[in-house]
Formats: sequence, C-alpha cells, structure tokens
Amino acid sequence: MHVRSHKLEQGQIVLRGTATTPKPWSRYYDNDTGIYYAALNYQLLATASELDVSLRVIGRNAIGITTDYNNTGRIPDVPSTDISQGSVKPDHQVMYSYNNQARTAFIQNWTSIIGAGETKEMYWTISNDGQGRFINAQGDNPASGYVVKRAVYYKTRGLQDTTDSGWTVPFAVLPNWTLERVIEQCRRHISKSTDHGSYTFMITYAEDPEFLGLLDSYSGAVAAYSTRRLSNSYTGDLLRVRRSNDNAELDIRYNNQNILDSTALLTFVGSNNGYVVKWYDQTGNGNVLTQTATSSQPLIVLAGSLISVNGKPAMRFDGSNDSLPAATNFNPNPNNHLTVAAVMRHDVVNVGQQYFSAWNSTSSLQIVQLATLSSGAGRAAARYDNAALPRCDTSSSLSANTQYVVTAHFANNEAVAYFNGVEVLDGSGASINGADPNSHVNTFRLGGRSYDGALPFDGYMQEAVIWSNTSHQNEADEISVTINDFYNAY
Repeated sequence: MHVRSHKLEQGQIVLRGTATTPKPWSRYYDNDTGIYYAALNYQLLATASELDVSLRVIGRNAIGITTDYNNTGRIPDVPSTDISQGSVKPDHQVMYSYNNQARTAFIQNWTSIIGAGETKEMYWTISNDGQGRFINAQGDNPASGYVVKRAVYYKTRGLQDTTDSGWTVPFAVLPNWTLERVIEQCRRHISKSTDHGSYTFMITYAEDPEFLGLLDSYSGAVAAYSTRRLSNSYTGDLLRVRRSNDNAELDIRYNNQNILDSTALLTFVGSNNGYVVKWYDQTGNGNVLTQTATSSQPLIVLAGSLISVNGKPAMRFDGSNDSLPAATNFNPNPNNHLTVAAVMRHDVVNVGQQYFSAWNSTSSLQIVQLATLSSGAGRAAARYDNAALPRCDTSSSLSANTQYVVTAHFANNEAVAYFNGVEVLDGSGASINGADPNSHVNTFRLGGRSYDGALPFDGYMQEAVIWSNTSHQNEADEISVTINDFYNAY
C-alpha cells in the first residue's frame, strides 16, 4: 500500500536477511523513479520485521534512470524491487552535501579541543539529511625515529564545531594507523551506536618519537612482566583483573603513555576491589603468570582506587598466601648467562621472603632467587652447575616502605647484584670460575618460593624480568639505571 505525494512516501517495509530497523542516515532508493528517501519516522507492526514508515524525498538520481553505468563514475545500486534499504551512499549520490560547511568548520582554531602538537587532518559530519567532509591528508610516512599518532574527537550531533562543548574521545587509535583505518573505525563506532542519528568527527595527526621499551634496549629476555609496556613489538594486554562484586574478569592493556590503562581498569572495577588473575609475559614466549585461587590473587584496586607506588601502578601481595606462579614451567636460563630485575617495595622486612623465585627443594634444580632475609638484608642468589651458590647479600637491612630496583647478573665467574644502584658482590666465597648458572625447566613464581609458595612476599610489585643472553650486553648496573629512569626509586 502506497500513498504518494511530491515529497512524502508512506507505506510498509518488510525487512529481510541482515536488514536492520531504519537509521537516520539510511537511504532508500526507488529503482523506478530514481528517487532517494530518508526515514522520517517508523513504527513496528505485527512482527519485528514489519515497519510502517514515512519516507522523505532527499534527491533523485537522474543518471541512474537515463543512462547506463559506463563512464559515469557512480557505483551501481544493489538490484531491488520498488524501494530498498541500503547502506550510506557516496556523497555525490545524496541530495545535501555539507562539504562547504565541513571546510568552514575545519579551518577554525581547534586548539581548545585537540591535543597539543596535533595537526587537523579530517573533519567529517553526518546529519540526518546528508554528510560533509574536509580532508587535509598528512600521509603515513613519519620522520625517521618517529611514528604516526592519530587521534579522534567526537560529538553525537551533526555540523558541530569549536563553539560546541562536549567533545569526547570515542576510541583509542594505535600508533601507525592509516587515515583509512581510522575512518573505518569511525564507521564501526557509528554502526554500534543505538541512540544517536548524527555525528561529527575531527581526526588529527601527530608524529611522536618511536617508543623504545626496556626489552628493545636489552634483548634476550625469557620472561617479562610489568605494569607498563616493555617492548615496541608488544601490543597485547598487561594484566587480567577480577572484580570482587561479581568475579567478572577483564584484560587490561596499556594507554597512550604505554603504562597500565588505569581508566579502563577503574571503569571495570568500579567501587569494588580488583585482583590480578594473570600477569602477561611481554616477550612473546608465553610464560604467563596465573593465579586461579581467588584468595591468593594480589590486589591492584582497593575500593575503587588504583594501588600505586611512587605514582606508578603496583600490585599488593598480602604476605600470607598471595602469589603469581607460572602457568607452565620454563627454563629461565637457556644460554648460561642469567640477568634478572625486579621493582618492589616491602611493607615489612624482618621476615624471610622470596618475591622472585625459580627454586626447588633439590639443589641441582635450583636456579635463581631474589629474597629478603629474616635479618632484613636483601639477597640475590643463583645455583651453579658445580653446586656452588653465590649469594649477594646487602650489608644492612632494607627499609620498609621504600621502593627498590633490584638487578643481578650471574654467569661464568660473575655474580653481582644492585639494590637501588648500590653494588653488592658475592660474600659467600662460592667458586664459580669455569661454572655456569643452572639451566633447565623449572617452576617460577612472583610473591613466594616457586615450588611451594612458602616465604610469601609482604609488599608491592611493579616489574620483573629475566634475561638469558650470551652477548654480555645485559649488565645489571646499566639495566638498574635504565629502569630507574622510569620509576625514580633512587
């Protein structure tokens, strides 16, 4: 049934296949007359697939009804009978073009909305009766040592500009995304929206220094865990977190500053507590730390507040049973040159604790440990293939409530550790000339002794890395300084 006027078409539409209820930007095309329509209003009839609609005329495709498609520059419409629902048509097929308005908005001063150092690249507005774009493409070839960093700003109304408030960032844009990729992500964002019919996007371009993490400077890592991103090649998640109110879990990645995305984390956890279920390995070796026992998961959000040490995200181990063991045993030292690093803070220091452990009750299976003795002294120790056990113990007690960067290196005739940059040598007299640290598959754990969880850690952990590199480039003192450049522990 149709009731036709010069500007209005009323009747029913039956949806088929993957068709959805009309969106304000949907276009309807009458193959017989070449007329385009937009939905003015609609209501559901007897079933979810039947609609009573009023369609408003928005234009006519004279080319489509007077010539064939050859050399016209337009895309053929999907064959249909009478009026058909389709996707957004290219701009030249829509009656109203807002390209002039887009240009006017683009040339305004956007410094109050976009980030410092960003260059405007594209303004795109979508209204109920048309759309407009203005593009000043910046390319995809940054200067040497830099990466492309685009950003998107967004409002849920058409034809918005700098005089309008409420601009937001709808999604994160990863480094080196092309403009085409960003536009496609904008389309995906629109397609998922259910409560808006018009949109405006401003896309910007910037070049940032290429990110180089700890693992880019010091290669050969076997396992690496941190609350920050450690490698340019790593694009995965940092942690999996469980919230206390319903035990739901969510993977949390890094933000634009390459540290834990606390915004996403706190949004997920809300006013509840957040516990670490998994600490992901950033080396690509898959040595993930996993704690399935909810009562033994370290805390990272307390009552809706992020736990931090010295302004950086940290996880809290309770000194009772919290720990993160490796889900699968692995060999920390396949190349006989072992270097380890950890960033931690003790709540108490007069209790024996192992916070970094690849150990065993059988001495021939022991590899490495970072520990605090009951005296409060710090220890870095490794077992060698001649049964020697060099122990680098600090001469005085560590301090509670003090952040430490601890690094150590063990190799043939080498045993040295650094506690906040202070060198500590082996004091046991172990004979390691001609011997190497043990090399075999073993258990590994942060927060307690690896093979049984004893000697639980009472404090905070932010980073732990294991290297096995024969090049001797991974000097523990240099690594300590590099890590401290980020954490400012000493």
